Amino acid sequence: MAEVADGILEARLDTVKRGYDPQQVKRLVGTLSTELKELDAANTALKHELEVARLNTSVTTSRATDDIISSWTRETSEMLDGARQHVSRIMEKANTDADAVVAEADADAAVIRRRAQADADQIVAQAQAHAAELIREAEQRRQSIREQLVDMQVYLQGLVATIEPQFPAERAAPTTRTANP
Repeated sequence: MAEVADGILEARLDTVKRGYDPQQVKRLVGTLSTELKELDAANTALKHELEVARLNTSVTTSRATDDIISSWTRETSEMLDGARQHVSRIMEKANTDADAVVAEADADAAVIRRRAQADADQIVAQAQAHAAELIREAEQRRQSIREQLVDMQVYLQGLVATIEPQFPAERAAPTTRTANP
């Protein structure tokens, strides 16, 4: 059991893109939990055996036996404490890494939002500039057509003024035309 505990205490986790590999962390924590339970059960069993041994032995129980049992109890307790501390450090590191990953993701998201807003603002500005250009071009065309209409009106008035003296009779008596059969 001490070999397993040493192996667990020496375990190293691979890091992935955003911290430790979650599956490895779960397996390690599960192994540590199982080991802690086994060590706790062993400690409880040793304490029970010690109590039974104390009850079954006479007053002449040697001091050496008590020292051995006390030593085993102390070693088991120390192993349990070490395992608990190791699990605590792993959990602390995992939580710190998780907080760092979340903070980094939040920062990345903020950058993406700012870029998207800047792109949207640029697109809106370009659309507004294009719309203003189209309006300006339409106004120029409108003004040009008005000028052409005024020129055409002046031309037609001049043409009428030139043609009217040549046809005085038609002006005086309008004729009705009939359709050709």
